[in-house]
Amino acid sequence: MALHGYSHFQHLPLNLTDIDRWATEHGGPSMTWSGLQTFPRSVSIDTRDPSRIVFWPIEEIFTAHSSEVVVPGQTLAANASIDLSGVGTQLDIIATFKGNFSAPGIRFGVNVFVNGDTEATSVMISDQAQLGPWMPDTDLPGADYYINNTFSTDSDPHPCQALCLADQRCKSWTFIAPGIQLPTSRCCLKDGVPAPNPHAGMTSGVPASQPQLNNTFFLTVGYASGPFPFYADETLAVVRILVDHSIVEGFGKLQSNVSHCDAI
Repeated sequence: MALHGYSHFQHLPLNLTDIDRWATEHGGPSMTWSGLQTFPRSVSIDTRDPSRIVFWPIEEIFTAHSSEVVVPGQTLAANASIDLSGVGTQLDIIATFKGNFSAPGIRFGVNVFVNGDTEATSVMISDQAQLGPWMPDTDLPGADYYINNTFSTDSDPHPCQALCLADQRCKSWTFIAPGIQLPTSRCCLKDGVPAPNPHAGMTSGVPASQPQLNNTFFLTVGYASGPFPFYADETLAVVRILVDHSIVEGFGKLQSNVSHCDAI
């Protein structure tokens, strides 16, 4: 899948700049939606970090709402979840979370099912406390620059870790044991540090020499992830999910800070 982006000034009278992107799939099973347009979003400068560009759905999307369902606030215990009823092919889900986001190992978000999927697409915000040099049963999906699909028939991840440590480009790695995806093991070296996902049979790591992203959370949508900074005074977070049939786009906002990530 590839996303092609361009900016335009369709709403000049409103002083609004938005970006549209076209999605195309290469070699996948569903070529029928090639050329599908993703949701338009506004683009602005992060007021607390001028070096960052942030994205958020344009306000005009609210005018397309046909009905609204409001769920009263609830207190969630650690590792708990609640089920929310709601069915539709086009949804705009806005979930607001309030809490102490400076606590280590924090992870929260929303799961959605689209077009009869047997597995949910997760839109999650998490901190970096989960990262380490050796993480069993953990996948770091994405950011691969080297994949060896016939690495060995051994289930030992250490040779894959050694490849990463020997390559200055490598910022993280994932080893996939034989039988999980292929008869042989796979070794994936990455030039980024994706958000970790639990996955049996996979071992991942971030070299101890790799500088961590200070004050950074991850926004993860499905298997796509991206970092965005947070600040110690943040106590309110918003997860927003736009669903259009099989398209899922996720946005995360910690009060003044906005980030964006796609999954299709």
